[in-house]
Amino acid sequence: MATEPSPAEERKSEIVDLTEGISDADVESEADNDGGDDDTKSKEAPRTGKKKRKGRRGGKKTKKGKELEKARKLEEALHDVVASDGHAPRSLTLSDGDIFATGHIFQSHDSLDPSVDVPVLPHHAVRPIPTSTSGETKTALFATKPLPTGTRIIRERALIYLPYPGDDPIKLISAFQALPATEQKAILSLNAVAPTKSPFLTYIGAVIMSSAAYLLTIRNKPRHTRTPAEQAKLETDGAKLASTALLARVMSRWHAGRCCLVDLTDIDIASLPAGTPITGLFIDTARLGQSCMPNCFAHIDSQTGEMMIQTVRDVAIGEKLSISAMRNAYYQTASQRKAELADKYTIDCTCAACIPAPDDTGLFVTQEELRQKAFAHIMQLSGVLNKILNGLDPSDDKAYWEQAPDLEALNAATKTIHGLINTLVELGGEANPEQLRWYNHLIIRIQPHAIAQLYDSEKLGYWSYIRTQAGKAEALTRLVYGADSSEYAEIRRRKQALDDVVAAEEERKEMIRRGRENLGMERKEWEIVGVVKM
Repeated sequence: MATEPSPAEERKSEIVDLTEGISDADVESEADNDGGDDDTKSKEAPRTGKKKRKGRRGGKKTKKGKELEKARKLEEALHDVVASDGHAPRSLTLSDGDIFATGHIFQSHDSLDPSVDVPVLPHHAVRPIPTSTSGETKTALFATKPLPTGTRIIRERALIYLPYPGDDPIKLISAFQALPATEQKAILSLNAVAPTKSPFLTYIGAVIMSSAAYLLTIRNKPRHTRTPAEQAKLETDGAKLASTALLARVMSRWHAGRCCLVDLTDIDIASLPAGTPITGLFIDTARLGQSCMPNCFAHIDSQTGEMMIQTVRDVAIGEKLSISAMRNAYYQTASQRKAELADKYTIDCTCAACIPAPDDTGLFVTQEELRQKAFAHIMQLSGVLNKILNGLDPSDDKAYWEQAPDLEALNAATKTIHGLINTLVELGGEANPEQLRWYNHLIIRIQPHAIAQLYDSEKLGYWSYIRTQAGKAEALTRLVYGADSSEYAEIRRRKQALDDVVAAEEERKEMIRRGRENLGMERKEWEIVGVVKM
């Protein structure tokens, strides 16, 4: 009986014709340079290298230079939410240490689209979770109803924002004490990081224990036996001790759940305008668990500073809600993630990808294998992407052709990215946000350079292919960020730009067809054959 193709198989069937006839092993190692099956090859096969290209073009560098300049301008026109290294905007990441969010600083960016209403469905509740420490109680958020992929479950503002350096104890306690009692209570109800996880908290803990022990000996004395100096010390130092203890309680919760609002180096953060908020504490977001197989994605609206949490896969009733603390979790093994989580975030992840469950049916091993496969893919891509990201200058035709990846390398990179995206879907589901990073690389970095090296007759097929990938990125962004987000609006603009390019190419093709027809030329002499399945 015939079976329905899997989503991965459907995606693979849409890849450039060059992948046809090539085995998975060939794609994973170094892609075969054969053009595919004979019946799918175009009559004008795409060039596979610079030397062959130069031989056929006869040194028309001026025209190539113009095409490369077009590629550069296209990359600028299609500038979207990716960072300079090709990242999709990073999710907020939760940890017992720093939490990273997007690189925006609440200014000079589009905010939520007021014409689009994305409802917030807060179908979650705070429930206790078991801990390994006797007498310790921790809590987490659990789904109270089924949550389909793309559901927005949280939209909130931070109760506290702090400027550089982001963890000043005096500014923190001042901000805390300025809050209403209900909001202070909410902060103190959050999970606290262990004092040993922070040098500052360790120091405060030692001070409290030392002072408390001394004051306790005075307090245990009958009042009439205390000296005036002891009584004065009890009253003054007792108040100081209470303030220090409150600072420790607030700091431990701040350290466990704070969010870094900027994606910048320490040097860049230090140079921000005075008062720029760089860290914040979001109550519901701080309750999300850590997982290397997260079911949620978080981002901050660049204009309002609100936190948005969306589900990135279907969530069942009673399932704990989680996000990932690590940027590159999908490319590391369990032991590597364990070391990084402990070093950078002071947490131990207990998700099924890190620790095999008692009833594990092979999930842990599968996750390990897929993450190693994903890492192999990005290693294959590193050479081409490094050349592109290190700054190719299309205006210098000679230098470009000496440094730029040739068409063969760009086509191989395209196939590798498709393999990587399929692997990421297997790891994190159809709405795995990490796919966006690689769609962005494909659309605004790899393919424009490939198009610059094509004959005019080949370009329509490639542009149509890029538009198809942009449509997939648009649909994914809607699920991950929401239809009201500036990220979604930006990617829609990118998709529209590609629609315009394809329309222009189709119009040019039709003009050529009519011109050739008027000249009475045979169809076989001017037929334009694309290289992308439409």
